[in-house]
Amino acid sequence: MTDAIAFSVPGKPVVWQRAGGNFGKDGHGIRRFTPHKVRAAEKAIATIAKAVMAGAPPLSCPLRLMMVFVYEMPASWPRRTREAGASGTIYHTGTPDIDNLSKLVQDALNRVAYQDDSQIAELIVRKRYGSPARTDITISPLTSAGVTPADKRRAGPETVDIAPRLL
Repeated sequence: MTDAIAFSVPGKPVVWQRAGGNFGKDGHGIRRFTPHKVRAAEKAIATIAKAVMAGAPPLSCPLRLMMVFVYEMPASWPRRTREAGASGTIYHTGTPDIDNLSKLVQDALNRVAYQDDSQIAELIVRKRYGSPARTDITISPLTSAGVTPADKRRAGPETVDIAPRLL
């Protein structure tokens, strides 16, 4: 599979949470557990990813992972503010933290869309307002210099390297 894999997960984005713990029945030791909401969200993401992958094996190359977490605007906002949120001029800057949102998606896609999340060489994450609430996920294989096959097709033959230089 050389093209991008893109899909949306409906519903309010779920944040990754550290495993909770409680003492065993005998009062000794702590049993760790993943919160139900996190397990359910990981399962939903993995199920949709498997359907989109259509039986293809997990990718084994360097990857670009792009995630857009879309939140509903509060009903209490005035019309003008709601319009600004819908147009993207107001960013979702409140909780949850963007890194905890992305961690849940990365973990859910392990061994489903890619072999391991260590393959992710580029990570693009955004939080914004919109409707309906959802998580948009795009996984693109990277070739040399961070250019995806789709980037090469768009660039045309005269463009050699369009990857951003980071330093």
